[in-house]
Amino acid sequence: MKLLRNSDLISINPARLIGDAKQTVLNLVSEGYRNPAVQERMLALGSKVLSRLLIGIDNMHEAGFITDYDRVVGEKLAFVIAGGNLTAPQEVNEQYFLDLEREAFLSLCGEQGTQERIMHMLKTGKPLRN
Repeated sequence: MKLLRNSDLISINPARLIGDAKQTVLNLVSEGYRNPAVQERMLALGSKVLSRLLIGIDNMHEAGFITDYDRVVGEKLAFVIAGGNLTAPQEVNEQYFLDLEREAFLSLCGEQGTQERIMHMLKTGKPLRN
């Protein structure tokens, strides 16, 4: 299916995933890898798109297609996709979106619903719809 490159590494043994990942990172550091400094400019559409996304999420919740917690996650995702509460579309650098994403991720990690979903996935291998 050509999803991987010839240079991509594969860990077959699940018990070795963390160790293999750590070794890969250590190898990159020893080879002098540095995060690319170039930041792509991207269009953040702002509050107009955010409000449309939130209406869609609300409609899906009211129709019973998503749970209460799906709604919470969806609202965080919509905020990131729209580029936050910008009043008008504007170009921002890639780091702006990465910062929004990190903030949303960390806030969701502190939520009981996220922790329940993580534990359920680890125990059963199936997603929890809470």
